[in-house]
Amino acid sequence: MHTAITQAQIDTYQTQGFVVMDEFLTPEELAAWRDAVDQAVRARKDRKLVVAGAAEDERWKDRGAFYDYVFVQRLNLWQDNPAVKALILDPRIGQMATAPAPWASANMTSGWRRAMTCAFMPYGSTFNGIQNILSDEQFASYAIGDELNDDTQNPVVYHRDASLITV
Repeated sequence: MHTAITQAQIDTYQTQGFVVMDEFLTPEELAAWRDAVDQAVRARKDRKLVVAGAAEDERWKDRGAFYDYVFVQRLNLWQDNPAVKALILDPRIGQMATAPAPWASANMTSGWRRAMTCAFMPYGSTFNGIQNILSDEQFASYAIGDELNDDTQNPVVYHRDASLITV
């Protein structure tokens, strides 16, 4: 895994809003990621999200619509798939997330393709009042400004102070 970020990449991110990291994964690592994500998506079936209450909540199920056909959206695969969890919680990725440059950009190929987005939040992030992917129970437990410190939702993957890492 190529995780070094150059000043040129940081500059590109600051001016363009994204950076492309060529050869971020080796061919072997890419194959492992593809296999893990494919298996996790198949295991999820029509469920986009796995949190308490999501199985009964129609918002989190594919309905066979065109959008669901062309964009297979599965959120937080790391929470219920050990192989994806091992990949996503790799401290090298967490360390990269603390730099001001992301490691992926939009996939602009013209055919069918896999695309994966990994979102990491800075340590100490606070609740903004929007439910987004929080379960109803999590949403009800937060007030605006509360620190998002639920390790089942957003564990600390990397921190300069190793004692704060929760995975």
